Amino acid sequence: MILFYGPAGSGKSTQGKILAKKFNWQYVSAGDLLREKAKNDVMLAKIMDKGDLAPSGVINELIFTAVDPTDKGHVVVDGYPRELEELADLVERYGVNTIAAAIVLVLPETEAIKRLKLRAREDDDDDAIQRRLEIYHEEMAPILNFFDEHSVKIIKIDGAPSIKEIAKNIEKELNKWQIL
Repeated sequence: MILFYGPAGSGKSTQGKILAKKFNWQYVSAGDLLREKAKNDVMLAKIMDKGDLAPSGVINELIFTAVDPTDKGHVVVDGYPRELEELADLVERYGVNTIAAAIVLVLPETEAIKRLKLRAREDDDDDAIQRRLEIYHEEMAPILNFFDEHSVKIIKIDGAPSIKEIAKNIEKELNKWQIL
């Protein structure tokens, strides 16, 4: 299992899809699953519209339903887990050893905001963007500390270059650490 992280607008979905497609792995996006569920869940839609995180129980259920349990070693998960409670549930369900790496796309906040305004998605108003970026930075430190303490490889990649260059850098790092 390879987990993709980065602030909103960093390109983690694009890069996760590229990696999954290249190696014919399953791709699971927490954001896509939540947006789909929010179409029929008014309370979830309100939470997401404010830029807040969905309840852990909701996202855990969506992720655990989406991840093929027979192929958990060959899945790219985009944007999950984002809280320690979710991480604990993931580790309890699949084991820490199934997490081959956490790829973190690093992007300056100004660039992330610029990209988010260009994509013009419904949930990308100024307040929600700022809130999502704040939550990302608050929640990532404990997640990365957990990975570090449990010897999960953390691969930081510059998210500013072209899509192709970022994909090449991700693959290069995964090969370097013998993850591919």
